[in-house]
Amino acid sequence: MSKVSIIVPVYKVEQYLARCIDSILAQTYKDWELLLIDDGSPDRSGFICDEYATKDPRIRVFHKENGGVSMARNYALDHLCGDYVTFVDSDDWIDKECLEMCVKEFKGSDFDMLQFGYRDISYDGKVLREKTLDSQTADLKTYLKSSFLVTVWGTIFRTSIIKGNNIRFDTSLKLAEDQLFIMQYMVVANSFKSVNNVYYNYFNNSDGAVKNSKSEDMIKSLGTLDNFVRRYPIFEIVCFPLFDNFLALIFLNGDIGTSKYKSLYKRFYKNQKPNYILKKYSKLSAISYTLAYFVCYLAYPLRYKLIGKFR
Repeated sequence: MSKVSIIVPVYKVEQYLARCIDSILAQTYKDWELLLIDDGSPDRSGFICDEYATKDPRIRVFHKENGGVSMARNYALDHLCGDYVTFVDSDDWIDKECLEMCVKEFKGSDFDMLQFGYRDISYDGKVLREKTLDSQTADLKTYLKSSFLVTVWGTIFRTSIIKGNNIRFDTSLKLAEDQLFIMQYMVVANSFKSVNNVYYNYFNNSDGAVKNSKSEDMIKSLGTLDNFVRRYPIFEIVCFPLFDNFLALIFLNGDIGTSKYKSLYKRFYKNQKPNYILKKYSKLSAISYTLAYFVCYLAYPLRYKLIGKFR
């Protein structure tokens, strides 16, 4: 049997952690290992990890000083033993048939990455939406044109490719580290498969990194992603929407100077986007899209003054 390694970084999740671990213990597929990386959590999360490890030898716990989610994941990548690897966030959980169905898909096939759908779950347990993927096996160019995930959760990787190419998370980033990791993997992988089954449950946490991020962190990620897409233009379809999101959030944050925002606009929109927008949207939509960005560009000085006034 093929072993699946499941990596769960743990930090300040004592109220959710049991739900996550229990979902892995409930898997119908039994040949797995769970790597719990206690990232210097100040609450009872580390103790909960140790309790579970005493109950099941497939659970391995590592305690380390706090270094962030990327460092925790990299630590796990250096210690895993599975043929395949997937990631689960510690406040999320997976359906009990997830691993069994995914291993069946891999059996006798030569694709290098498998993805499946997810549910977006609210605090009160309601399903806000369900994201399904197209069922297909495709090369990189075709796969990027389809509905796919740019998250490491909901994705199963071949360990041999990660180790053979020394693919790791960028520990200098606080945002978009998932996207960068998965794109680095896709560069060296041969083919990709997605199924329309939904196995992952994403807990919509209001304390998420992007929702509470600083503009300087977004700017750092923008630069790193920009360098990557210049090397591999095929990933424009992944990176340009991220540029859009970051620029919009930076506008809403209003925590950088006007000249800096305008330089970002020129670098990440004006100099790169028009041709891409015309390819992606109708001419009328492209004009509306461009107009919205131009309004943000002109309005930022006023936005910046208002933010400063009320702080």
